[in-house]
Amino acid sequence: MKLRIVVMAAVAVAGVPVAAQQEPASAAARAAAQTRLLALYLDTGAMSKDDLARAVSTAKRLLQAPRVEGQQVAILTNNGRAVAVQQDYTADVEQLNKALDRIGASPESATPTGESGAALQNALRLLGALPGKKGLVWLGGTMASGAEPPEAAVKAATEANVAVYSIDIRGSK
Repeated sequence: MKLRIVVMAAVAVAGVPVAAQQEPASAAARAAAQTRLLALYLDTGAMSKDDLARAVSTAKRLLQAPRVEGQQVAILTNNGRAVAVQQDYTADVEQLNKALDRIGASPESATPTGESGAALQNALRLLGALPGKKGLVWLGGTMASGAEPPEAAVKAATEANVAVYSIDIRGSK
């Protein structure tokens, strides 16, 4: 009998069910929880022009794959100097493809600099400002080719609540 009383005490405080004690989520919070955010990150600062063409082609193939309901995709680049949002989150595949076309046509997109780790951390910090769990698909760069990710990048991903997936674009011909 005592066990039953303890369990009931955990379920209700002053006769009010636990579910009713929690603050109701705002419509914006519920919408954010249902939206699935995925960022395609093209590490153009670590790519040759041929690698860039393969990265754009691979990203376009990823956009053709079936996506879950409520998923939105953004496109980020690292040009060796800074991380830039080329296309904000959207479910519009046409807009995403246009952004990828602009990246592929840019004459300064592919200028290898070797600053991949710091730029990735900056991209993760950008995503960390958004609510919920996010995903980042890294196309190119040293981590994508199988090297161990730097400890700082792992820490940044954990703090930002971002799962990082890497694709070696040299293997996606």
